Amino acid sequence: MLCIDAWLERKDPQLRLLNSDTGREHCRLSGESLEELISSGELDPAELSTRPLNDPDIIATVLRSQWRQQ
Repeated sequence: MLCIDAWLERKDPQLRLLNSDTGREHCRLSGESLEELISSGELDPAELSTRPLNDPDIIATVLRSQWRQQ
């Protein structure tokens, strides 16, 4: 299962999806790609603090974003 590890209030904000069993990083968003996801409204930073760390909708949004970048 994947879980969300988000650090949006840092100087260099980032969001990672981690395997919750192993801690292995599955993907990472930072910089321009993370800014675009937030500014487009696809990702709401407030939801990250109020929803579960394994929320399937947020995880799907991050995975779609990664897929579009490739």
